[in-house]
Amino acid sequence: MSILWHMEMWMIFILLISPALSMHCRSSSPMPYTMMSTKTGYIQLMQTLANPEEVRVPNCKAVHLWTVVRHGTRYPSKQAIKLMHGELEQLRVEILEAVDEGRSLLCNEDVEELKNWQLELNEDQAKLLHPEGEKEMVLLGERWLNRLPELL
Repeated sequence: MSILWHMEMWMIFILLISPALSMHCRSSSPMPYTMMSTKTGYIQLMQTLANPEEVRVPNCKAVHLWTVVRHGTRYPSKQAIKLMHGELEQLRVEILEAVDEGRSLLCNEDVEELKNWQLELNEDQAKLLHPEGEKEMVLLGERWLNRLPELL
């Protein structure tokens, strides 16, 4: 399925649930969109996990570690960035028009956030590792260090 189809479905989803979600302001929530993506980052997931404990097996000593690790969080593709610049700006305009016409339940703080919002993403960043992805890799390494301190 195309990226445009996914974006359209997401917009419809937002429009259908926006009255239910508007009971509080997103701008005052410290993490308003946690777990609202098909690509939720490692840091958000890691916060729900218990701290790793050292791995201890009687009469055994770790001598080598093999692991398959996915890259950290990256920026979207060029195609997705192009779509975002067109579709998200249009969606922003339509939402602000709905606010002006009294067809919105958004709180004033969220309206102001939306008025000031700009997409700070360009095609040169496509598929590059995001700073969040760098942090994810460091945190993943630290968790392995806690599990196997004698090896690492």
